[in-house]
Amino acid sequence: MTNFACKEFGNISRMHEEQFLDWFLGRDHFDLDYTRHEDKRSEQNKKNRSKLTVNHAAGSRSFQRTRACMERIGWSRGAHEKEQERMRIEHEERIQLEQERMRKSKSTYRQKYLEKKMSSVMEKKMSDMSKRLFSQFGAFCYINEINGASNNYCDASNTQYPCNPSQQYYGRRPLQLTWNYNYGAAESSNGFDGLNSLGTVGTDPIISFKTALWFWMNNVHQVVIQEFGATIRAINGAVECNGGNSAAVQSRIQYYTQYCNQFGVAMVTI
Repeated sequence: MTNFACKEFGNISRMHEEQFLDWFLGRDHFDLDYTRHEDKRSEQNKKNRSKLTVNHAAGSRSFQRTRACMERIGWSRGAHEKEQERMRIEHEERIQLEQERMRKSKSTYRQKYLEKKMSSVMEKKMSDMSKRLFSQFGAFCYINEINGASNNYCDASNTQYPCNPSQQYYGRRPLQLTWNYNYGAAESSNGFDGLNSLGTVGTDPIISFKTALWFWMNNVHQVVIQEFGATIRAINGAVECNGGNSAAVQSRIQYYTQYCNQFGVAMVTI
């Protein structure tokens, strides 16, 4: 049947042959066309799915490449930000170090300036104090006042520091501390019984110089900037000022001039 040929019509095409056979055999031509159409569509769908699979795979690879590229861009951006942060921190640290160096330099300069200034001031103060100690103490040859026991240094009117009848408040040690009110006031700052055991000032060198410094700071220091006579009045004014003992005053002036020359400091008005 497949090679069917019609003598009257001659050879016919394969398509016409199939159509004739369909008519001859009673087959529904529409069903056959639909079947063939579905087969073609199914085959086309397979091809399309294959293409989609290929395209999806290619798209997936492209997406992965794109994502990897974006990740590299993100990493590069993050690294750049980290580098900028590191540079900012280093810059701030350099600024802080420079500021600290400037503070130290300024502090060192200020310290040196103050040391130089204080050195000059202390030299003058030591000169002032030394010449008065040297004069008052008889060139450091005497511990106690010469003939001090023959003098009465009890101020009976001072009730805050009353005299002890068994004690004598004559001059002892560097500044020749005298009077009951001076011994009494010195005891609280220098750790000794000033009214009842004042001999400690003459026998204990530490107590003796502590009392001398105490008297200087509380009675003489504030008048050093004034004229020279103000310091004499603060130390021994009752005896030497107003013409009381001109020889002693001249001796103090002589010592003062010598010490100023030795320390290389300017003298105040004499």
